[in-house]
Amino acid sequence: MTLVPKAAARLSVSGVLSLLLFALLAAAVSLWLLTGPDARRDRLRDAAEQAVRLVSLVRDAETSQRGYLLTGNPAHLEPYRAATAEVDTELRGLAERTGGEAELAAPLAALRRAVPERMAELAPPIALRREAGPGPAIAALETDRGHMLMQSIRAEAMVLRSAAEALARAAEAGRRRQGILAALAAGLALCLTLAQLGAALLWGLRAEARLAATEARYRAAFEQAAVGLAHVGLDGRWLLVNDRLCAITGYDRPTLLAQRIQDLTLTEGTGEPFARMRALLAGEIETYAREKCYRHRDGHAVWVNVTVSLVRDAEGRPEHLLTVVEDISRHKAAEAALAAGEARLRDLLATLDLGAFMARGMDGTIRHWSGGCERLYGWTAAEAVGRNVHDLLRTVFPLPLAEIEATLLRAGEWMGDLRHRARDGREVVVTARKSLRRDAGGRPAEVLEVLADVTAQRRAEAALAASEARLRLATEANGIGTWEMQVGPEGPLALVSSPRHNAIFGYAGPPPDWTLDTFLGHVLPDDRERVAGTIQAALARDDAWQFEARIRLRGEAGQRWIEAHGAPVERGADGRVSRVAGIIADVTERKAAEERQALLMREVDHRAKNALAVALSLVRLSPRDDAERFAAAVEGRIAAMARAHALLAKAKWDGAELRALAEGELAAHAAQVRLSGLPVRLAAEAVQPTAMLLHELGTNAVKYGALGAPGGRLDLDWSLDAAGLTLCWRESGGPPVAGLPQRSGFGSRLLVQLAERQLGGRLELDWEPTGLRARLVLPARHVLAASDQAEEASAIRPPLLGGLPRVTGRVPRVLVVEDEALLAMELDGLLRALGCEVVGPARSLEEALGLAVGTEVLDAAVLDVNLGRGERSFPVVDVLTTRGIPYLFATGYASAGSLEGRDSAAVAVLRKPYARETLAQAVEAALQQAPHPPA
Repeated sequence: MTLVPKAAARLSVSGVLSLLLFALLAAAVSLWLLTGPDARRDRLRDAAEQAVRLVSLVRDAETSQRGYLLTGNPAHLEPYRAATAEVDTELRGLAERTGGEAELAAPLAALRRAVPERMAELAPPIALRREAGPGPAIAALETDRGHMLMQSIRAEAMVLRSAAEALARAAEAGRRRQGILAALAAGLALCLTLAQLGAALLWGLRAEARLAATEARYRAAFEQAAVGLAHVGLDGRWLLVNDRLCAITGYDRPTLLAQRIQDLTLTEGTGEPFARMRALLAGEIETYAREKCYRHRDGHAVWVNVTVSLVRDAEGRPEHLLTVVEDISRHKAAEAALAAGEARLRDLLATLDLGAFMARGMDGTIRHWSGGCERLYGWTAAEAVGRNVHDLLRTVFPLPLAEIEATLLRAGEWMGDLRHRARDGREVVVTARKSLRRDAGGRPAEVLEVLADVTAQRRAEAALAASEARLRLATEANGIGTWEMQVGPEGPLALVSSPRHNAIFGYAGPPPDWTLDTFLGHVLPDDRERVAGTIQAALARDDAWQFEARIRLRGEAGQRWIEAHGAPVERGADGRVSRVAGIIADVTERKAAEERQALLMREVDHRAKNALAVALSLVRLSPRDDAERFAAAVEGRIAAMARAHALLAKAKWDGAELRALAEGELAAHAAQVRLSGLPVRLAAEAVQPTAMLLHELGTNAVKYGALGAPGGRLDLDWSLDAAGLTLCWRESGGPPVAGLPQRSGFGSRLLVQLAERQLGGRLELDWEPTGLRARLVLPARHVLAASDQAEEASAIRPPLLGGLPRVTGRVPRVLVVEDEALLAMELDGLLRALGCEVVGPARSLEEALGLAVGTEVLDAAVLDVNLGRGERSFPVVDVLTTRGIPYLFATGYASAGSLEGRDSAAVAVLRKPYARETLAQAVEAALQQAPHPPA
């Protein structure tokens, strides 16, 4: 009212009429402004409410669409269609109500872009749901863009709503200001009367009343809003809250107003609240929205969507926050349920995808190809879908395809083995379970096939069948019969047997009523009680059995030896044996061989005792006047016996070749000897005496005849005629022979005893000046075999080694491995006499390995092969080979086969007993191959 005097003071007297006219005009304008309708204000308020309804309609459309996608119930589409239609109407109405308002152009334009785009996104998943099911439809819906569009719609709607309400309030305030100004202008006029003042006052009262009504409507809208509304201080305290917010949080109004918004917040949802608040206070944004979780009064979590805008005072300073709180707990629960359902669906699809599964049309065109099929066959889904399954996999059917299809149409399913070809060409055998799916009209639509790879199983079954066939073939080929016998509570029952089993007992076909008693009836009485007791005892112990027995053949007087094995193979429900099985073999020939072996062992024992007796006689009868000559004579004669024994053992005591016998006895002088004669094989009883006879002649030639002179020569010829075998011994190039020796020594007497008494032959000795001539005639009974083609005369094969050891400089170190104490002592003495240092002797494999590994310097090794207790010296050979140390074998084995190929790398193989000279030659040869030969 103070403006009236000021305005009146500025008026001049000349303007009274104008002032009065102005006052009338101002009064009229003021009256119209204060009492007339405000279309713009009402239009803006309607636009604000319409923006809220628009967001609600879009959310309703989303909810209905999600319900249809999850359940497939068409009833959900009706709310969706209604909401879609109303959205378009509301959007057009909103555009009409906000037209011409520049402040609302930006949010309106954003809404007009976002709402149709979001609604357009909701339509395709519905069609996809009809075509492909919920999984792909939900996956197409759940995109970050969809969430961003919905957030943008809510935010822009709130911005438009806030801006519209602000414009409405501004319009109303402007109109009031204009009315008041008009009233004041009228009052300034000096011609206004008190009536005009009253009218102006009345207008003010009416304006206040309208304002109060407006505020009442706003209060009612605030309190009755379907969402939570609040004014929040900049410090976070609740300033004003409505009932819906109290219901959302569970607190009454006084309690809620006493708290801060931070006290209720459990978690912030999406967005960056602090950054957005700073942007809001700075005026960079007008509003923002975010999801957050409040703590309800009873403790449970409440998910809300909070839209925040800033209210400023008349000077533009931030005053408080206007907050819209929407309870989205059900929406969150639905999202969680949807996510769980999607996870279960994904798990189900992933589980199905693990197996080999396909869907095909009735024409065989592949429609679905699982990951299991990709792994099984090698074709990807992109490569397989659309192709004919049988052409792709080159299917081989167990039945005609038409028959399988007919069964599928009739029964709705078919199961069987199919043979396919994978991409890499390998054959795949699968057990296919085909199921027919029909459409709504009952017509065949497609075939679903679940495939199990049984390739390995079928191969194993085939291998098992082949193995069983080979087993049957092996048992039949080896003369082994098989049988099975049922066992009841009272004992053994019927017995089922193989053809070979029946043949062993003399049956051409299956015997009638073949039982355990029938079997025992074939066993000879002397063995029957033992066999029956063995079987009954094994059955009582639930154990296997084995026995040998003699049986009587059917219809024959002869008998056979059998070896039988049996064992429980099946038990009944009570745990007792219900079936036993076993094998039976004819061991008659083995038993005969064992008897022959026993006889041979007795013969070997007899021969060994005879050999020891002969050796003992040689020791007793040899002259003892010269110890050295005595030792040499005994050693040579026993060595001759040993060589003969080795030849017999090599031929399994079936005689020996005369040439081999002569070469063995004269090998030490091979360069001076020539042999000539038919291939003749001497009988076993003539081998040893002949060997000793040749040894005595050779010893005499070395001492007194041609073999003792450097240029001496010996020719040994033999021939076979009706009188028997004749051997001619001729020496030449030796010292002159004075004639018949004046004294007959033991050697001469031994020659006569061997030739005439033991061999039954005749020995003639002619002491010619050029050398001894001897003629030995043996009876024909001593010759086992002979060839009519004479061998060419030839010298004896020279021994592997020659010369005596010449060891000088450092004393060579030789490892000795020998388990026999006396032989080890003799070998030790021989090596020391040769000037060697002996390492050992080692008598066990463990000791020998320790010396072979731990002795730093070794030049050679002499190894026995058999060290007793099943041990052999071959591991020592491996160590010596690794170190590069030469070795030689000293063994009693007659054949190289017992050395397992190790003789090829050995310097020599000495057969026990061996001569000193032979050992010396072998050791010298080994030392020449040592890593650091002694100088």
